[in-house]
Amino acid sequence: MSYPIGGYAKDFKSYIGALARINVDINIDDWKKVLEGLKNTIWEDVKKEFNLADDKKKELVLKVAGM
Repeated sequence: MSYPIGGYAKDFKSYIGALARINVDINIDDWKKVLEGLKNTIWEDVKKEFNLADDKKKELVLKVAGM
């Protein structure tokens, strides 16, 4: 599995984790059960916050959110 690396990796992972905790119901115990629309909302927020231009990293970002 790939993980974010570099100087901003910790901030990046923390931001994604915070988004997941804020947006995903605590009773959902499996990332696969999270609605695709909610995952897309999280992705769009990360894309905007970290100025990601395209969707090439979407799968990786959502894997980090589901950890």
